[in-house]
Amino acid sequence: MLKRLVAVLAIVLVAAAAAAAGTGTGRLAILSKDPFAVRGTTFQPGEHVLVVVSAGDQHGSKRLTAGTRGGFVARFPSISVSGCAAFAVRASGDEGTRAVMRVMPECPQPLTP
Repeated sequence: MLKRLVAVLAIVLVAAAAAAAGTGTGRLAILSKDPFAVRGTTFQPGEHVLVVVSAGDQHGSKRLTAGTRGGFVARFPSISVSGCAAFAVRASGDEGTRAVMRVMPECPQPLTP
């Protein structure tokens, strides 16, 4: 009975370590706001990634595969973000890598006489 418990515990620990090794934090950087484009880095090489963009009433998503160095570029030609507009980008990989970017720019209010 004790041997079986130790074996099960060992399997659980190995599975947890493997799962933790596959998860990570990706990075996102904006390449362009008009049309909208984002670069992802530090994903797992070959990882399948879902990228979702939300900017006001504009929304878009793309499924793509990270390259051999764990990077990708996602372009959204139908989305355009102005300088003072808030937007969010989320990238989720099938190997556990995640990245989120939320931008809420501080823009000056127009002067009123």
